[in-house]
Amino acid sequence: MRGFKILVALTAVAALSAAATAGPVPVPGDAVFGRAADLDGDGDQDVVIVRPEDDQFLPGFVQVLINDGNDGGGNWLGFTTNAPIQVGAEPRSVAIGLFNADAHPDLAVPATFSNEVRILHGDGAGGFTLGSTLGTTFSQPLAVATADMDDDGILDLVVSNNVPGRVDTLIGDGLGGFTEVDNYFTQSFPDTIVLVDFDDDGALDVATVNSGGDSVTVAYNEGDGTYSGVVHVPVGDNPLDIDAADYDLDGSPDVTTSNINHDTVSVLLNNGSGSVLPWGTLAAVAQPIAVASGDFDTDGDADLVASVASFQFSGQPGVILYENLAVSDGGAGFGAPGLVLLGPTVLDLIVTDVNDDGVDDIVTANAGGGVSTVLGSAEGACCLPGPTCVEDQTLLECETVGGVWQGTATACAGVTCPFVDLHLEKTADVSEVCDGTPTPVTFTITLTNPGGFPMENVTVLDFECDPVIFVGGD
Repeated sequence: MRGFKILVALTAVAALSAAATAGPVPVPGDAVFGRAADLDGDGDQDVVIVRPEDDQFLPGFVQVLINDGNDGGGNWLGFTTNAPIQVGAEPRSVAIGLFNADAHPDLAVPATFSNEVRILHGDGAGGFTLGSTLGTTFSQPLAVATADMDDDGILDLVVSNNVPGRVDTLIGDGLGGFTEVDNYFTQSFPDTIVLVDFDDDGALDVATVNSGGDSVTVAYNEGDGTYSGVVHVPVGDNPLDIDAADYDLDGSPDVTTSNINHDTVSVLLNNGSGSVLPWGTLAAVAQPIAVASGDFDTDGDADLVASVASFQFSGQPGVILYENLAVSDGGAGFGAPGLVLLGPTVLDLIVTDVNDDGVDDIVTANAGGGVSTVLGSAEGACCLPGPTCVEDQTLLECETVGGVWQGTATACAGVTCPFVDLHLEKTADVSEVCDGTPTPVTFTITLTNPGGFPMENVTVLDFECDPVIFVGGD
C-alpha cells in the first residue's frame, strides 16, 4: 500500500514529515458529516461540513472549506474556512448538486428537529444563500442524497426520515423545486444513504443503513423514482454508516457498513442479479463509526477505511485501512486493518483528491471540532521489510527480544523514511534519505514503554514508508 501524510490534525499526533507542521482547520462543535465538490470553479475539491449545536433543538450550521490548491512546488496549501451558514435544528447530512439553472453547485441540508430540508443556492465562489425550505412531507429527516432518479437529466433528492423509518423521493424541476413522487418504509433509524444501480437496469437504487434495525434496506428503482421491491438485509449491531463499491471485481456494486456495537465492518456482496447478500465481517478493532471506500494503493480496486473509537492497545480513536486483496471476478478479500490516523474521534470520512495528484485522500469530520486531512501518495514502494519479518499483507508481525526489533529496509529515491512509534509517541533514531537508487538500509528500533508493560509482540503497519512505517506493540 502507498503511504499517507498527515497534513492537518487537531489532536496530538506525532510529526511525520515537514508537511505535518501545517496548521489545523478549526471547525467549532462536532463536525458530523461532510461531502466534497468543486464549489468555486477552480478545479480543486472543496469540502462542506455539517455541524449541529449541542442543544439539538437549536439551529445548526454548515461550514464550507475552500481548497487553496497547490503552490508552485506542488505542495498542497490546505483549506480556508468560510463563515458558517445557519440551517435548521440538528443537521446531520448534506448533498451537493446543481439544483437550479445557474450551473453553480447547491446544497441540500436536512434538519431533523426542524422537519425540513433547506436548499442553499451557490454563487459559484463558495458562498451560499437560502433558496427554499422543503418541509411538508418530512418526519425528522436524517440523511439526504442526490442523483437523477427518473432519468430526465435533472437531479432529484432522496431523504430518509426517523419517525417512522421511511425514505422519500423528491423529483427536481431543474429550477430549485422538488416534488415527492414515492416513499417506502425502512427499518428504524435510516441514518445514511447510498445511491447505486444494484440490479444493472440503468436506474439508481437506494440503500440505507438502519442503526435501530441492525440492517441495510435496499429499494429497487423502477426508473422513474418509484420502487417495486424493498428488502432488509441483516448486518452487525447498531450500524452507523454505509458505503458502496465493487469490492469483488465482478462489475456490480457491493455494500459495507460500520457496526459500532459489534466491533466489525460488514461486507455485503451483490450476486450480480441485484440481491445484496452477507459475505462476511472485518474485525474493526473497537467501535467502528464511519466507513468509506477509495483506491488508496492505486491498484484499481476499492479499499476500505473506517474510523474507530479505540485502536488496539492505545485506547485512542483513529482511522484504519483495509487493503482490498481481490484479484479476479468474485474474489473478495481484505487485508488486516492498518493504522492511518491516530488521535481524533472521526464521525465521517470524505474520500476525495484534494491535491490533484490522482490519488485518493481522506478528509475527516471530527468530534469536538475540526477537520483532518490525510494525503495519499503514489510515490512508489520504499522501506520494504527485510527477511526478519513475516509479511501478512498490510501487517508485519515480528518477535522482539529485550524490546529491540531488527530488520532490513529498501528505500527509494528522494523519500525520507523515518520509523515512528505512534502508539507511544516515541520516534526512533533512524532515518534514511535515498540518493537515487534503491538502497538496503539496516536499522535497529528500540521500543521503550513508559507504562511498564512488556513489549514482546511488535506490529509494523507497512505503508511503504511514504513517509513512515508505523510501529506499535503490546
